[in-house]
Amino acid sequence: MEKVLAVFFIIVHFGNGQNCSGYYKTLPDLERRGRNYITDLNEPYLSDASLAEDWYNVGDRRMPTNSSGIFIYQCGTFFPIWMKGEIPAENEGDVERTACSIGYFSDCDIESTIRVKNCGSHVLYRLGATESYSAYCFDTLGNTVSPNQTSCKAKNVHVVPDLQFKLLPSTSPGVFVNSPYSVFKCVFMKCSEDELLYTVSWYVNDIYITTKSPQNISTILETNLLEEELGGFKLGVTLKCTVRASYKNGGLLGNITASPGYWIGIQVINPIVNMKKGDTATVYLNATLPFGCATFENNNGKPVPCVISIYMFDPIRAACNPDISTITEFESFGSDWTSYTGNTSIKITTKNNDIYSNSGRDTFKMSLITDPLAQRHRIVANNTLGDITVTVQDDKQWERKNCYAYVDPHFRTADGSNYDNHIIGEYVLYKHMLEKQEVQIKTTQCNGGATCVCATSIRAGADMYIINLCGGKRFAGFVSCDSFDVLEVREITEYYFEVYMPLGTKIAITIHTGDTYRNTMNVDIYPSVKDWDSIDGMCGTFNGKTNDDFSGLSLTAFAEKWRVKNSNSSFLNPSQHNPSQWTASEYLCFCPYASNVTNNKDNAANDAKVATCSASQYMLCPNQARRKGSRVTSACPIRMKRSSTNSQAKEIRRVFSKAMDELYSSERIIAKRSSSAFTEAEAKTFCVNEFQKSSVVQMKDLLPESTDQIIENAILLCIADIMLAGDTSYTSAHIESVTRQVDNIIERDVPFRQENATAVLQFNEISCVKNCSGRGECKNGSCVCSDGYLLLDCSLPAGDAPELTDIFGGGACSPLLDDCCRIKVYGDGFARNHTQGRIQIIELSINGSQYAVGEVTEIDVAVESVFVGEIQSLFCSRRKRALQDNSTSEAFARGFTVSMSNDNINYGKPKLFFEYDSNCQEVSTTAGGTTILLMATKCFIDGACYSNGDKDPANDCNVCKSEVNGFAWTNDCAEVRNIQSEVNLIIVAASVSAVVAVILIIILVIVIGRHCLKKKQVVNAYAETHAQGLTRLTRINSPVEPGNK
Repeated sequence: MEKVLAVFFIIVHFGNGQNCSGYYKTLPDLERRGRNYITDLNEPYLSDASLAEDWYNVGDRRMPTNSSGIFIYQCGTFFPIWMKGEIPAENEGDVERTACSIGYFSDCDIESTIRVKNCGSHVLYRLGATESYSAYCFDTLGNTVSPNQTSCKAKNVHVVPDLQFKLLPSTSPGVFVNSPYSVFKCVFMKCSEDELLYTVSWYVNDIYITTKSPQNISTILETNLLEEELGGFKLGVTLKCTVRASYKNGGLLGNITASPGYWIGIQVINPIVNMKKGDTATVYLNATLPFGCATFENNNGKPVPCVISIYMFDPIRAACNPDISTITEFESFGSDWTSYTGNTSIKITTKNNDIYSNSGRDTFKMSLITDPLAQRHRIVANNTLGDITVTVQDDKQWERKNCYAYVDPHFRTADGSNYDNHIIGEYVLYKHMLEKQEVQIKTTQCNGGATCVCATSIRAGADMYIINLCGGKRFAGFVSCDSFDVLEVREITEYYFEVYMPLGTKIAITIHTGDTYRNTMNVDIYPSVKDWDSIDGMCGTFNGKTNDDFSGLSLTAFAEKWRVKNSNSSFLNPSQHNPSQWTASEYLCFCPYASNVTNNKDNAANDAKVATCSASQYMLCPNQARRKGSRVTSACPIRMKRSSTNSQAKEIRRVFSKAMDELYSSERIIAKRSSSAFTEAEAKTFCVNEFQKSSVVQMKDLLPESTDQIIENAILLCIADIMLAGDTSYTSAHIESVTRQVDNIIERDVPFRQENATAVLQFNEISCVKNCSGRGECKNGSCVCSDGYLLLDCSLPAGDAPELTDIFGGGACSPLLDDCCRIKVYGDGFARNHTQGRIQIIELSINGSQYAVGEVTEIDVAVESVFVGEIQSLFCSRRKRALQDNSTSEAFARGFTVSMSNDNINYGKPKLFFEYDSNCQEVSTTAGGTTILLMATKCFIDGACYSNGDKDPANDCNVCKSEVNGFAWTNDCAEVRNIQSEVNLIIVAASVSAVVAVILIIILVIVIGRHCLKKKQVVNAYAETHAQGLTRLTRINSPVEPGNK
């Protein structure tokens, strides 16, 4: 079927303005276009923004010819439009007129041109498209001004900010928090007419926000603007309010009165700052609104400190230049504001990063932002306050300086004075006179008569890092970190560390591994601009003068001045002191501004949301940092605010006290050694020849100018050491010191790096620490070790097992007192990713013998440094049940031996570790080792501890009696029965004796009775015989003849 396209034409005749009888368009919504029509806030506004330009017939309506009584929201639209000039007469034809749009603060905010023709019975208007939210206003005839409209006009209208609190539930059940929020009042002088209602509208940066419902004076607070009604706007905006009066709600509004703009925010009063590098400048701020902090519902009337943190950040990090570098791991730095409103100030200073700049002046642009966390006052949080332009001038006097303490024993002040100190002891090497930065060293005897540094402590605020190799101990790590990591420690190799202090001071520590000076170290200190004329100690005054380095004292008196007393020692007990924290709010950090980089403040503000404030002033841009090695981030074992019973704190005290016992008991002055067989000429020839073989000397002409002076000074030290000791073994260490000093200069010398890029690359190829110990290849400053060698300097043969010198707790730990799961091991030769351990479970019987239980178990070793590792106790691991299954009930204590290996073939000498019950067991440590003993008043029965008098839970007759048997129950009931039996026996015996006595008495009575009876019978018989005749008597007694009588 054939498709047919039908086109319909609608022909409409439009008048040209000359003919009043034609057909014209009708303007829509005429019933809503009168000025007496007030648009409800929920009603859609009329808008003629898409109105086609043409002639329109409006019937009996007319466009108002003045602005009287016309305000926003009238005529069914937001911005009503009225006409300037009168309606023309019929004979005038069509004429041009100006249409005016009512605005916020003007009755003719926007003008446009229209045409008008009077046709007698009606008027034609040629109208075109308007601005958005505006429409033409048309009144019915005779209704141009309502008699119900007040002529009142509010006076002295202005915005006043206020701070209020509302009670909100917290995350804790039943706990409520008074949360702060901002309120803005539209304050004005009321009209003389009573019972008027006032309608208040609010605008932010001249953008309409909201209109409050009409209120009388008694309820005028209902017209306040709350911070949540700002529509996403925060600080740094201008608020305005308008006031109009009416007789009733919904009635015609009177004339509009607008307030002046009120800027709310925190203003930077001096956005341009000029300062010298190292100085402190002040940025002044002014807040135009009060801010508050949340408080608990019941705060007992105590004042709550309210703090707002102001952060400074680099809005264009991509342009960061190492002349003065931005923060390494953070992108903001701040200060706290503790006032509720009004003025405050922030101290700022340059970051003292020891970078040598090629420009005398540097200009920086920084942005300020309020605390990104909205935990206090939401409207104040995360607001960009504006840019600060900082011009910094550098006088460069501090550049290319260093002081040191080297073995054998050589010292150099920061101003370049060389001297020796042969007195063994502990000393302040460096101390900042204004800030909390300090370096202490400990010296000991070495190489048969020399004096060497065996320990170094570095402190900034409450952060302290220590390397302690004194007295046979091995320790390297943080011992305190209560200042939020202001010390940055970088491990370049396992035996070379660089520490960056918050004022920019850098400390380099080289640990010697050769047989001659093993477990001693060289300490180099590279001052920053903040150290200029502000330090003291064995490093001297650092003011460019050498004549006052020793304060006018002899070298012996100078050394004694900086000798540290035991009470102030960082080594005897590093956790006994409680130094104050580094004050992070004192300093801000900068990064250079580059005008050719787009300044994307929005992105910068977003970055700052996740930024963390850092106190350190020595921080490099992430894209420009030249720092080598890895940052030491091991967990800090000691927090100074914790209890002194903290197990790690006790462990540090134990390790350090043992390490110092020998040293502090034998401090003395070491006499200078007698001259060796080397003459000065011979020593010089040897040293010069050895130095000339070194790569750093061979390329010295391509290195910074100060390299020559560094080499010359090192050769002099080499000669002095050989002449004193006759020992050439330390020559390589002197050459290494040259490489390290030149490397540090190149790191800080930006102009040299920029102008000598090829020489820098060439130096990197030969600048590896200790030249990779001759067991590897140096590539771009890092060693690639030959097969069979470990560590970053290739100094450790893989077959050399780590040497264990100590173990946590000295070899014993009670779970009731300490954390016995993570066991520190100390020694030398731990290698990351290589060291592993073997554990053999040991049980100690009640008779004191030790025997192995189960099989040897391989374990992982977490290597913290070449001197410190950490293992997990098997008694805390998943293998615990298996270990218990293999154990015996006769075990008095359990422990293990642990040994280490770097190749899983060669294992070193094991260390013994016991876990004991401190309720009844105690540790005995002797030269023969560590063992566990039973306390005198305790019993250990069936694997449990009991005190004297405790009863067997299973049998009340069994009692702990350590004096009888400390390892078995004493049957108390049996003893009672024995005693009773004895008593019964005595009673029975006594009873038997009594009976026997009675019987004896009875027998005696019977015997006596019988004897008496016999006697009586004899007497009676005699009487009877005497009565009867002698014959009977004779017969009874004896026969006597009568004739004989």
